[in-house]
Amino acid sequence: MITIKQNPNFGKFFQVFAFGKFVDELDRKGKAVRLATRIAKSHKLTMINIEGRMEEIWCNSLTINDLGGP
Repeated sequence: MITIKQNPNFGKFFQVFAFGKFVDELDRKGKAVRLATRIAKSHKLTMINIEGRMEEIWCNSLTINDLGGP
């Protein structure tokens, strides 16, 4: 599962976790959602958890190259 949580100490920052491991911390929620969506699509997931709410992402025909891969 891919999860986005607001940093409890610094409300401006959002933390992205993938499968229970910290991935990155970003200064805007939109950036965190974009990163979480890229990770989810690369693992063929259709849902991400944004601050406790499960949100469906739209999986189109992206390839690994579209996600910044090799």
